[in-house]
Amino acid sequence: MSGWLVADVAAGIAAFVAVLLLCAWAYVRVSAGILRTHRMLAGLAAAVGHVSDGIVLLGSDGRIRYANPQFERRSGLVACDLVGHAASEAIGIPAEVVRAIADCAISGSRWTGRAMLRDTAGKVSEEEVFVAPAGELDMGQSALVAVFRDVTGRASNALENERLAAAVRYAADSIEILDAEGRIQYVNPAYERNQNVTLANVRGHRPEEVEKVVVQDGAYNEMLQAALYDGRTWSGLLKSHIAGGRMLEEQVTVSPIRDDAGQVTSFVIVKRDVTETRLLEMQLARAHKLEAIGQLAAGIAHEINTPMQFVGDNLRFLDRSFRSVLPILTRLVNPAESTREPNEEEFLALIRDADLDFLVAEVPLAIEQSLDGCQRIAHIVKAMKDFSHPGADMTAVDLNRAIASTITVATNEWKYVAEIHLDLDPDLPQVVCHVGEVNQVVLNMLVNAAHAIGDIVGDGAGGKGAITISTRRSEEGIRIAIADTGTGIPPEIRGRLFDPFFTTKEVGRGTGQGLAIAYDVIVRKHQGWIDVESEVGRGTTFTLHLPDRPAKVTPLAA
Repeated sequence: MSGWLVADVAAGIAAFVAVLLLCAWAYVRVSAGILRTHRMLAGLAAAVGHVSDGIVLLGSDGRIRYANPQFERRSGLVACDLVGHAASEAIGIPAEVVRAIADCAISGSRWTGRAMLRDTAGKVSEEEVFVAPAGELDMGQSALVAVFRDVTGRASNALENERLAAAVRYAADSIEILDAEGRIQYVNPAYERNQNVTLANVRGHRPEEVEKVVVQDGAYNEMLQAALYDGRTWSGLLKSHIAGGRMLEEQVTVSPIRDDAGQVTSFVIVKRDVTETRLLEMQLARAHKLEAIGQLAAGIAHEINTPMQFVGDNLRFLDRSFRSVLPILTRLVNPAESTREPNEEEFLALIRDADLDFLVAEVPLAIEQSLDGCQRIAHIVKAMKDFSHPGADMTAVDLNRAIASTITVATNEWKYVAEIHLDLDPDLPQVVCHVGEVNQVVLNMLVNAAHAIGDIVGDGAGGKGAITISTRRSEEGIRIAIADTGTGIPPEIRGRLFDPFFTTKEVGRGTGQGLAIAYDVIVRKHQGWIDVESEVGRGTTFTLHLPDRPAKVTPLAA
């Protein structure tokens, strides 16, 4: 009896221990699960706390259970001002979102919309809001989550993008967008009109396959090399034929577009039609040149009149001389017309009357002077012809000859006040330039130098100044230096030398456009530059720099 009791007690104890062990094992498993769940929830809470969107967790009763730090920052509130409060009472939640929360709590649906969020400081942001069911909370309540995303900048960016797109679409300039391989991806309506094509027809093609470009001086190849291959911005003038046979001249700028890593991803080409502008510029340049010639006309007429005077005097002398020897020649050539043979005394009398010794000495000199005068007149006329050459296109020219012609044309401007010294490089290569416009620049500089010297020497009776013109080959291209011994330029006005209509001359001695034209021709049209060195009372030196250009055009005829 007692043995059975002991056994029963032992079995009970064993069962109790087993139950305890089972409970301990279950507790450990549950605790581990709870710990893992706690850790997971902690991780989720940390993640929610670091997202850029504002997040609010609510119960089905509309009361806030949780708000992440981002929403706290955007609303200007802290958790204690939000948690436990109804959404309708929370300052940071807009009324339309409160209504959406109530509807979603009843129907279990989702809602997406936009609302204006105002913080406690009065700052307003535009928010994209998403409200949706989020499972169950305690006490059988369902949960709702509201996500607030700031889209204030997105709206302004979209508006800005629309404006940019409209600007490109309605721009008067032709605009192309190319991919990294140089193939057309987009052209605006202005391009379609100018080239008589459509975007569908040209997309995927290279510009050179679409545009009938007239290649001059390798400009198009230079553009491709600079932009498509080297990733550099290029700007220049291009001519192309368009529908109807019309020539289109455009100012072209090609710019690479780079990503954040600096890699070229695409290109934008902007073309401005300057056909009419260029025509007006040519007409204006020609008018200005004719105006300059008109201003120099009196001097040119004087230069031609001087040799014409002694040529005329010599011709009259030769006429009298010929008439004086005509009787002798007549008696010698046609003796039959005389009734008798002339004797020696009569011949000697005729010779004395004709003064043959004087004629033998003077006639050759008169002929030589007349030929020299004709040569001088021809030289002046040729210089005028060279100077007035239109020079609309880039042409390979002998720059030394062009400078010499300009000096001749302006002789009457400088010869009374200055001596000209030429230091022209005899090995100077032909220079590709707008020769007529470069002639105009040299003329303007020469006239300015003569006026500056005239302000010192007066009429030149007490001595003349000096103007030195030199040409040299430099590393960058060609250099033309024009130095004078005039008054010099005060430092306070050197910064305004090239401003249009700025001049220090009195009325009647210039329009104030000389240096402005020089800047336009050398810097804008030839991509060169101008250096100025001056000392008051000592003189001024203007140095014109013309860049090297490949001489792939036909030179002017001599």
